[in-house]
Amino acid sequence: MDNRWTSRIKLCMNVVIHYSPLGLIRGKTRDISLQGMFVELPNIYLGSDEDIEITFSPPFGKTPRPACVKARVVHSTDNGIGLKLQNYQLSYF
Repeated sequence: MDNRWTSRIKLCMNVVIHYSPLGLIRGKTRDISLQGMFVELPNIYLGSDEDIEITFSPPFGKTPRPACVKARVVHSTDNGIGLKLQNYQLSYF
């Protein structure tokens, strides 16, 4: 069942995840929406309800600037994690 409030678009973008127990983790987005994203991760599992921070540079606008956003892991798969952005909405779409 899909519980998303907004639809996602396919977008490959480099991200860095700040997760205290493991440090910095590099990944790539598979898709993204106004309130969340799926991040592909190499052989790393993060459990649901983990609070993390992500940094990325959206490839939009005249002068893209890095965004640092708090997020919560809503689900994990063998390929990566689904994130819900906390107190932030992407305004680039």
